[in-house]
Amino acid sequence: VIKDLMKRQMNYNWPNAMLLKGLYGTGKTTTAMVVAMALQCSEINEVGEPCGHCPSCKSIMEERYDRDTHMIDGAKLGQKDYVTDQLDFAQVAPMQDPKRVFLIEEADQLSSGAINVLHKTMEEPRKNVHFILLSMSNKIPPSIQSRCQVYNFKPFAVKDTMLALKEIMIEEDVWDSEIIPNSFRLEGLATIANASKGSFRDALQFLERCLSGGFFTPTDIRDNLGIIDENSVIKILYALLDKDKSVWFDLARLEPMDVYNLILSVMTDANI
Repeated sequence: VIKDLMKRQMNYNWPNAMLLKGLYGTGKTTTAMVVAMALQCSEINEVGEPCGHCPSCKSIMEERYDRDTHMIDGAKLGQKDYVTDQLDFAQVAPMQDPKRVFLIEEADQLSSGAINVLHKTMEEPRKNVHFILLSMSNKIPPSIQSRCQVYNFKPFAVKDTMLALKEIMIEEDVWDSEIIPNSFRLEGLATIANASKGSFRDALQFLERCLSGGFFTPTDIRDNLGIIDENSVIKILYALLDKDKSVWFDLARLEPMDVYNLILSVMTDANI
């Protein structure tokens, strides 16, 4: 996604509105910040990459939206009055940066009144005004989506997650540590990657907790991080279907909500 958007920057062909959709932890916010930096950067290079050190880039990287880039959190501040106050800036020329950019997180959580205000503002946008909407669901009204270029963020594959975690461990000089057993570099990372369910943010948190707590075997990782072994749950489900009462003890050891979530996940994967 980022490469595609950087090509647009090279051609100065940015859409006025973009919608980034996908599971949490798949890079939507990071991508939105990079795009905002590319739009505002005063020292962008020949391949469309922001410099990262000019005042505009620094303010976005440090999440100080005090220039001409505005952040709206739909989950916390998604009411009509607040959104109206923020979007009023869309009618005013930027003061310091080349454009006005609106990052709208959890856009699906905006109130109906706020959605109407956003819709009206997006109908006839100025050339130097850009909207970047982020959402984890498909609840964005069609009237809004139709005005956006939509980018779907897919969950991280297990292999990709493992490779990314390996790169982080190498960068942090822990990959070759004598403390870490060889089995962790394959079985441990595979357990973490599977447990993250495509969310790299979760995978990174799991990795940090494993390294700091010394959880290196698949069993230790699952026990100490509260991860349920999917195979165990499947066995319990089959036993329950066969009316095997011996599984009640194993079932009682698990958190009910965790069991529900995993059963739902297994059924979804199986298209049940």
